[in-house]
Amino acid sequence: MRLTGARETQVAAVTALLIGFALGTDRLHGQVQSADTADARAEVSADTIAQQFVGCYDVDVGPWSPHEPSDSIYYMPPARMQLSLAVSSGGLLSQGYAVEPAPGAMPSIHRYSSWNAAGPGALTMSWSTGFAGMHVRLSGRDTLTGELRAFTDVVGVQRYTAGVRAVRVDCDAALDPSRRRAWRYPPIVRLASGDSLMLGTAPPAHLNVLPGPSGYVLETSPLPPYHDAKSVTVHMRDGVVSAVVLQYPDEVEFDTLLVRLTRELGPPTSVRQTDWRWAAWSARLVSISVQEDTFRIPGLRIQIQRVRP
Repeated sequence: MRLTGARETQVAAVTALLIGFALGTDRLHGQVQSADTADARAEVSADTIAQQFVGCYDVDVGPWSPHEPSDSIYYMPPARMQLSLAVSSGGLLSQGYAVEPAPGAMPSIHRYSSWNAAGPGALTMSWSTGFAGMHVRLSGRDTLTGELRAFTDVVGVQRYTAGVRAVRVDCDAALDPSRRRAWRYPPIVRLASGDSLMLGTAPPAHLNVLPGPSGYVLETSPLPPYHDAKSVTVHMRDGVVSAVVLQYPDEVEFDTLLVRLTRELGPPTSVRQTDWRWAAWSARLVSISVQEDTFRIPGLRIQIQRVRP
């Protein structure tokens, strides 16, 4: 069948349109593949750059400018930190790699933390309680130096900065006792359930709790250095945790807990060795005490409580 001139023109136009669409689809598919490849290369490159920083570091902060803040506990990282390529589970700061207290090191007061490589030889870190914390930028190789910038959600307060030095160490190396700071006693009790109790903040809403005679009893157990406790009782004030009391069974001795806490926190700031024994680590914001059986409260226990200003 012979097509008329007009019909031939229509067929040619449709054919050209289909060819153009096919070419455009192939080009778009190629662009998508190129973008996916570029993203994959960028991800590999980011991990490769970050790999150079993986490990543990002893951290020193100071001097401060214009001076050390009275609430500097909110702007201090752990005395020893560990950087890994694991994805941060830091909630507000989840866009990055995980930075955590090194094994055996006291945690800082912060609930959220993360780090990222900022190019060869440089990295950034952020730590936050949800209300206050610090951003840190460091550069170097095995010894990193840089600056810390404190932040808070309070408007109109003085902004502080400080120098930071991080030295790479073996993660299993003993922490020098001189690096344990009395004002930094940890306000956190980590639990076997994977949750944490932090003084001054609301407990996780999903924790299973049972009303007790003097507080809320949790159906979980604490992690080291508070392990072996038979019960965990939480005391609340104004909707936040004011104290955590850990009760221990008869087979756990006072000296066992004293040695354990001294290894973790350094020497106690107060000791009583008379009719009943008691030792405490007291600082500006947190008090941790171990006390044996008394007439008023029977049983060996550890109490972590908030110091009221």
